[in-house]
Amino acid sequence: MNYQNIAQPWTATGRSPSSRLPTLSNPSFIYMHHPKNWELHILTTQNGKKTEKKPIWVPGLTRLKERPGVNNVRGTITRPDSSIARTNFRDKGFTILHPKDHDYLRIYPAQGGNYHTLKWMKLETLAGELIQELNKKEFLEWKISLVQEQIVKLPHKHILKKLRLEQLELIRIHQSKPHLPHAVEMSKESQEFLKQMDIATEAIDTEGIKYYE
Repeated sequence: MNYQNIAQPWTATGRSPSSRLPTLSNPSFIYMHHPKNWELHILTTQNGKKTEKKPIWVPGLTRLKERPGVNNVRGTITRPDSSIARTNFRDKGFTILHPKDHDYLRIYPAQGGNYHTLKWMKLETLAGELIQELNKKEFLEWKISLVQEQIVKLPHKHILKKLRLEQLELIRIHQSKPHLPHAVEMSKESQEFLKQMDIATEAIDTEGIKYYE
């Protein structure tokens, strides 16, 4: 069974469900981004018959679970109040991405309440088991759009420099084990990843926000 037809956005209506997910309810969540949290992704673009790589820095996201009693979230399980928690995280430098402003949350009736997940997550049952499959491409495109629309600022050069140093340390660790074939292979992959990091960082220096178009 495919459950997409019973999903509701963040502003759930509370209507009586015709069916429920075969799983327990879970707390709602709000995505946040901290300026230090960036991930490198390698996009593939088609230029005629030629496939090209485009490394790009994408904002890493953290979930604030709206579970009463945790991280200063108040209220009840059915009506959580995360306003104080959001203020505290905002004071720590986080950008709050509330689902009422950014359409990423879907709500499904489940056992004991509601089940909250991403709108890019396909849910269906197979032999009585709930199967979840994330559309990674669309989820990635949404995260990139946060930078395109300047909801999340471009990564600071200081942060990218720190990430580069961490990658150099990872390479050093792999190179310290030349007698291990796996470590040698990981060293090569890590060096290639470092090269892509440098390309993405240089692109931001030269093109800025245009690189995300």
